[in-house]
Amino acid sequence: GEGMLILYHVTAGPDWSDLPFSGVFVDMLRRTIAAGNGEAVPDEQGLYTPVLSLNASGQLVQADAHAAPLQASDFAITIPSQASPPGFYQGPAGIRALNVAAGYDPVAVSQWPASARLLGDAEAKTMRLGGLLIALALLVLALDIILALALAGRLPRLSRRATSAMVFALAGLSVLGTPLADAQSIDPKSQEAQAALDMRLAYIETGDARTDRATRAGLTGLSLILTRRSSVEPAEPFAVDPETDALDVYPILFLSLPDNPEPFSPQAVAHLNAYMRNGGALFIDTRRGGDIAGPNSFEGLSTTLEGLDTPQLTPVPPDHVLTRSFYLLDEFPGRYSGRRLWIEASVAATPGERRGDGVSRLFVGDADYLAAWAVDERGRPLYSVDGGDQQREMANRFGINLVVYVLTGNYKEDQVHLPALLERLGEEDQPGPGEEVIP
Repeated sequence: GEGMLILYHVTAGPDWSDLPFSGVFVDMLRRTIAAGNGEAVPDEQGLYTPVLSLNASGQLVQADAHAAPLQASDFAITIPSQASPPGFYQGPAGIRALNVAAGYDPVAVSQWPASARLLGDAEAKTMRLGGLLIALALLVLALDIILALALAGRLPRLSRRATSAMVFALAGLSVLGTPLADAQSIDPKSQEAQAALDMRLAYIETGDARTDRATRAGLTGLSLILTRRSSVEPAEPFAVDPETDALDVYPILFLSLPDNPEPFSPQAVAHLNAYMRNGGALFIDTRRGGDIAGPNSFEGLSTTLEGLDTPQLTPVPPDHVLTRSFYLLDEFPGRYSGRRLWIEASVAATPGERRGDGVSRLFVGDADYLAAWAVDERGRPLYSVDGGDQQREMANRFGINLVVYVLTGNYKEDQVHLPALLERLGEEDQPGPGEEVIP
């Protein structure tokens, strides 16, 4: 009554799965046999045959044909040798390891020769340039002495050929001694440099740690799904401070409002206004679209928008490019469904603005989109979604549409006129009265 039933839910053939044809299935059966208690062979009985052996380079290789099996009772006291090499052995109780130095204690060297010099890991990896720098300094000093003597007229007159050779030698040394420099020194580790080299999504830090973590996880999930499904391959998202950081290297900024949002500083407002005037887009999510949020899901939005050059907003029309920039969508769900997304009512550029092909510079929603996109370090969803996996999939599709729309603009709008263009081209191809068609 204390037995154990082990079921492999596959057939012996490939009707359901190709597992029976794999070596894994054989190992599974062996472990099943070893797990049995009724007729198990005691560990002191039977043979252990070598499976993998450790070679002289410390690598596991297929066991040699000359390696002899070991009695189970002698396995623990066996000393590795050519006949019984160290490695893995298969036996009645499964796989056991015969170690090279199983019975030896680690040796700690405490006494070193007087001439030995001990180096730490960091010091051992350091390249010593002292001798090279001294030689370079002596070379520069010698050149300086030669030039000083030449200017003072104390050097013997040289032939034209010798003078030319010296000029070329000095020019070559000057090229070798001059460090390579770019037109503008850029720190490769700076955030702005990394954002300029790789396309990234960015979010505005709010000071609320919980909200910022959720926003970062949401942009990580959106970047992952973009890389998997589209040609857009964003790098790791960055957090930005609009008061001090450069914003023009990011195509779109995301802002999730905390429970008690605070207004931007005057300097941050000026930077955000300049960012949106020059083609940047700002996506604001109030995260209050749930049933428990109350009647006003945009509470606190006016505090955030204070001072910003906010355009007139309107719900996304059914025929807007955002509904077909990548996927065909008729709604834009996030963690909550049935919510409306607001965009700029008019995308006509005013004097002094550079608009990105008619892209809205402001998006406002309350469906908690970032939570629907959020994933952990293993790519698993972090937050529940009202409509389950189906709604999460639609939220991911909206995220892809949003980024593609911001990056490409209204080029999809031209498809609306495609039938008329094709019809016009067809009319132009028709021969006119009295014209002959050459077959």
